[in-house]
Amino acid sequence: MDKFMKQLASNLDFISYEINGGKCYITVASNLKEVTCPFCGPPSTIGILN
Repeated sequence: MDKFMKQLASNLDFISYEINGGKCYITVASNLKEVTCPFCGPPSTIGILN
């Protein structure tokens, strides 16, 4: 499943999945250490959970 998620988005790590009521719920986590603010542009590590 992790390989499948990496093909969709390389910055996501697979955590778990659950099938409930005919729907599949996939839990992922970002592996980014730094992100760029979409509003003002500079990189930031504030708010990144480790």
